[in-house]
Amino acid sequence: MAPTLVCAARTKGPHVTQPTFSIRGRVIGPSRLSLAPVLDQLRPLAGQLEQHVAACVDHAQRVEGELEPSATAPHGCPSRAVIPTTSGIRARACYGLEVRRRELLEGAIALGASAATVACVEPPGVAGSRARARASDAHVRQRLTAIAAIDGAGATVQRLFPSPALRHLDPFVLLDDFDVRRPAGFPEHPHRGFEAFTYMIEGAFHHRDSMGNDSVIGVGGTQRFTSGRGARHSEMPASDGPNRGLQLWVNLPRRLKQMAPSYAGVAGERMPRREAAGQLIREVVGETSPVELQTEVEYLDLQLLADASFDHAIAPGHNALIYVLDGEIELLGERLGPREALLPTPGRVVVRARAPSRVVWLAGRPHGEGIRHRGPFVD
Repeated sequence: MAPTLVCAARTKGPHVTQPTFSIRGRVIGPSRLSLAPVLDQLRPLAGQLEQHVAACVDHAQRVEGELEPSATAPHGCPSRAVIPTTSGIRARACYGLEVRRRELLEGAIALGASAATVACVEPPGVAGSRARARASDAHVRQRLTAIAAIDGAGATVQRLFPSPALRHLDPFVLLDDFDVRRPAGFPEHPHRGFEAFTYMIEGAFHHRDSMGNDSVIGVGGTQRFTSGRGARHSEMPASDGPNRGLQLWVNLPRRLKQMAPSYAGVAGERMPRREAAGQLIREVVGETSPVELQTEVEYLDLQLLADASFDHAIAPGHNALIYVLDGEIELLGERLGPREALLPTPGRVVVRARAPSRVVWLAGRPHGEGIRHRGPFVD
């Protein structure tokens, strides 16, 4: 087998920290290494080096064209490349390593090498838009419409699941779109075995529980009630107008079913948000959100102007849904309106707004365990 020259990188979170070259698994230099060790290692190699480097360069340029600026490594270098330069032109190589391709090629060939392969390698831990650049398109798994139901004390909810069409979506047990006005609400009741997570769209909600927590959360805020081995709480509207939000139940894995219950409220102004062309994105749960759940979840609140689009990828192995709060969108060949949802497979999804729209993007890593949902308990 021909030896492989590999440019890789160590990462810390989403950030590339140190690039390296290696041959046959032996690291031969860190960032900004000199050419001498590389050429020494290339003495017994060669032949097809030129065409493999050219192929890698073409690949790097193609990937770089697909990436957003925020997805590039330090110095604007794409996430995949070994020597992304043209002969004789000094350029930025992968992860800030500067070399002359002509020097490398001519040096290796002049040294009489016989066979070599240059490999483009993705560093570990790279996510976000880099994943989008290489993800294949997702497909439609199922389409859902929320069903009106009465819960608590006269509270009307639009329930996406559980329903006859979808029992559960591991790790998610339930998703309600509620709009509750006084005097209706959810008086004290017990829970066990899951995390009840509320995100407020309009108005405010008042949470009290058997652990002594007493908290009011307004627009954009969240309430996370981890019921664990069991606790009681109440959730009541805290304003005289509409009080709209989403309540999501996230299953706890078996190993955590008996954990101590807990509560945390996060105010809306603490939620990270970013704006782009025609987009306002709030990260309700994710890498930069202050919300902490016991399950890996990505939860985004997307506000899109008409004709704006959102391009993102669902991680392999994750279950996901895209739910329309308001407006009208297109994705994966389907058109959705308010209180409609699409369950896509893992892969790339482009959401395009046909009118000003507000959309929830929800994805989570399944536990792969049976979900035993019995009223307020999930055992």
